[in-house]
Amino acid sequence: MRGRVRHFVAMCALAASVRCSQQSASSVPDKATRPRDGGTLHLAQDAPDRLDPACVDDAYEASLVNQIFDGLLAFDTHLNTVPGIASSWVISPDGTVYTFELRAGVPFHDGSEVTADDVVFSLRRVFDLPEHETGLARAYLGHILGSREYAEHRTKQLRGLEALSPHQVRITLEHPYAPFLAVLASEMARIVPKHVVEQVGNEAFARQPVGSGPFRLARWVPNQSIVLTAFRAPNTAHVYLDSIVIDLPQGNVREYAPRQFMAGHLSAVVVPDGRLFDFKGHPNWHVVSRQELSLTFLALNPHQPPFNDIRVRRAFALALDRKAILGRETGARIPPNGILPPGIPGYSPESKLLPHDAVTAKQLLAAAGHPGGRGLSPVRLTLAMTSAQGRALLEQVRAQLAAVGFRVQLQELPWREFSPLLNDHSLQCLNVTWTADIPDPDSFLYPMCASDGSGNFVGYSNPAVDALLLRGRSTRSSIERLEIYRDAERRILQDATLIPLFHPLGAIAVQEYVHDFTFSAMGWASMPLEHVWLSNGAVGVEPMASGVRITPATLEGRIQ
Repeated sequence: MRGRVRHFVAMCALAASVRCSQQSASSVPDKATRPRDGGTLHLAQDAPDRLDPACVDDAYEASLVNQIFDGLLAFDTHLNTVPGIASSWVISPDGTVYTFELRAGVPFHDGSEVTADDVVFSLRRVFDLPEHETGLARAYLGHILGSREYAEHRTKQLRGLEALSPHQVRITLEHPYAPFLAVLASEMARIVPKHVVEQVGNEAFARQPVGSGPFRLARWVPNQSIVLTAFRAPNTAHVYLDSIVIDLPQGNVREYAPRQFMAGHLSAVVVPDGRLFDFKGHPNWHVVSRQELSLTFLALNPHQPPFNDIRVRRAFALALDRKAILGRETGARIPPNGILPPGIPGYSPESKLLPHDAVTAKQLLAAAGHPGGRGLSPVRLTLAMTSAQGRALLEQVRAQLAAVGFRVQLQELPWREFSPLLNDHSLQCLNVTWTADIPDPDSFLYPMCASDGSGNFVGYSNPAVDALLLRGRSTRSSIERLEIYRDAERRILQDATLIPLFHPLGAIAVQEYVHDFTFSAMGWASMPLEHVWLSNGAVGVEPMASGVRITPATLEGRIQ
């Protein structure tokens, strides 16, 4: 799932900065050295289901899709929208018509040229594929004129998409949608080759993707590893690395990856939650960190008892003392003021949360017919497999809830078992981290809290909130938009189905031989790995999953 949904502590780590600040402890190569070509970057993460831009629904798929595919536009590390396949664009005065000029000669991995027909095909196929596979992309691209009629098979043409020439595309929207350029820079709008998809079909393409990005898929062994190799061709950006190997461990990657990194088998690793200070200051590696546009939260299902009573939900929220939960890490995890994280438009420093108040929490439980928790069945809190530090934090949450009368049972599931449950509204209480798809409040509040939101995992619905979120999408005035989102945020938090815990800091430890490793506030999925280069002879890396040493000389023989 995404926003980019991640399991609690899969990717989050711990300390504070703001999105526009400089990246802390970034890769600082020896001044006497220069970038060099060659070498293999070795990573580990949870396995993707498919590698198709139209179907991306979590950070693990996004991290790979962003290496294999390019879009019309892209984000720089400060989340400014910059040219991608498109060299320039013009927006009509009313904000509904976007005309893009494409760069000539941009190649796909098979050598064919990216054209306007490929762009139209790529965006249109979001509405050709099954809705349950493309829900996130549909939510954002559904502003294109005629997309609803096309998706419902009431017309054979999607009116809002036109190839005006081989290198010119026009996109028309139903109404102004302020963040649309950011949508086109996201991975869900990456461009695929029309002729390849039509030749092999959608299912095969998702397993053997062809894009125009800096790396191409060389091999994918399920539950073992993925190998990407550099795509070097005219009219493409220079890539230093020869290859990237991604381990796909079947067990808990949050335990596997740090262990393999510390043993020198991985080039970089997400710093586990609660362990930032263990990784900082080590002579053999350094930590790259940045405030992410993320929120770790609890969600309560208002359609299941006891949370169908708003008094019980508010009691649950009031029981939590975030200062005590975060403990010594309050300088690392960012205590929230609401839902929106620092650095995103619409964020405001005043608190909109229900404050910690155990006395009032007990009173509300008693008023709901459960004095001291009497008559309450245990609450099942479901989450994806986490680390020991993550469990320790949740034990503090559980203890605080027990103090007012809630008994909480933790249910940990592997990510691939947990992820499907998020869509069917079956979970009573859940814990996840949401990372924005685009740097806009719409990417948080609409999917998570609108009645038809793709990330509304507990079926929350408030007509007044829905009306505000729709207004926010179409309002062009920045000041008016931000006031709308602040009003919606306050209402959502009063309903107490979404209970913020903290804003994670993205922190990635990289070995000393890894240089120019960066990522944006969009997290792990946003790594521009084409800029990374390796020094100190780090040419071969031994992937633990296969036990075979990969070097430029032997790589070609391993590709299937």
